[in-house]
Amino acid sequence: MLDTRPVRNALLLLLVLAGAGCGTSPLPPWQQSTESYPPERYLRADGSAQDPNDAQRRALANLAQIFQLHVEDRGLDFVQSQSARDEDPEVIRRSRRIIAVSGEQVIEGARIAEQWQAKDGRHYALAVLEKAPAAFSLGRRIADLDGRLAQQMRAASAAPPLAAIPRLEQARHLQREREALARKLEVLEAAAPPPPYSQGEIESALETQLGQLQLRLEVPDPALHPLLESAAESLGISTSPQSPTLLQAELLLEPTEWESGWYWRRGALQLTLSGPETVLASRRWPIKAAARNRAYTDTRLVNTLSNALPGYLYELLAGSNAESRQHLPPTTDPAH
Repeated sequence: MLDTRPVRNALLLLLVLAGAGCGTSPLPPWQQSTESYPPERYLRADGSAQDPNDAQRRALANLAQIFQLHVEDRGLDFVQSQSARDEDPEVIRRSRRIIAVSGEQVIEGARIAEQWQAKDGRHYALAVLEKAPAAFSLGRRIADLDGRLAQQMRAASAAPPLAAIPRLEQARHLQREREALARKLEVLEAAAPPPPYSQGEIESALETQLGQLQLRLEVPDPALHPLLESAAESLGISTSPQSPTLLQAELLLEPTEWESGWYWRRGALQLTLSGPETVLASRRWPIKAAARNRAYTDTRLVNTLSNALPGYLYELLAGSNAESRQHLPPTTDPAH
């Protein structure tokens, strides 16, 4: 009798090989080859889940994460940059932040290019972003920021300190936003042109304007007066009883409360900046301090104020409306 086993075994092998080419591979096709979406042209990321929609969302999120890992903002805010001159590692560590950019902005132009389902039923999706169009879009946004930044710098150079400081702060934010976009360009293997002004140039201009500012202090609380004077000095601002620019400070405190084993002192700090005829800016910040010993509560409150006042004063000046002389009401209430 003719032995048919070799033929049968060959047919079984062909069926197995054919099945392997029909979706039974343990890997999605784009993980086996980059021919369809070459890395020199596309940024790629994939995602997987039991639900196909979740797989797509994860793929897009992973693509966005590629950008987010490259836009760490190592800049300090202006007050922190002054403190960091002492090279305090703790100050620098606390001052580092990640720029919050929405997924829609980060992955503008991204799309789901392919989907695949494994033999176990799990769904896979491939998200891609074509580098050249994305780089062109980022380049246009950088050019727009450069124009706005240069406009703010020109206006600040021709303005008195109270009007220049808010413009310089706006320029500083525009420049930092530009730096984040430039780092995204690097992910796309492109480069941004040099900025019209560096962060150092902007902060140097801020220091100059702050150094030209003179304030007259009006503080009813005798314990608060030296703290505010010290805060102004830390920003390079001088004080004089003859200055036409008035800075008023008021501490609004509630009675000490016992809560969960701690003595709490809560309230608010109100700062108001005025010119000869009108209020230029006014802001209120919640403050609080706690101690196990009631006698130490006020001491801790003073320490909290001492640390926070330079930042609060700078916020007030950077948000003042000296050009339009518009009254700005208090923005927050005391926290409880």
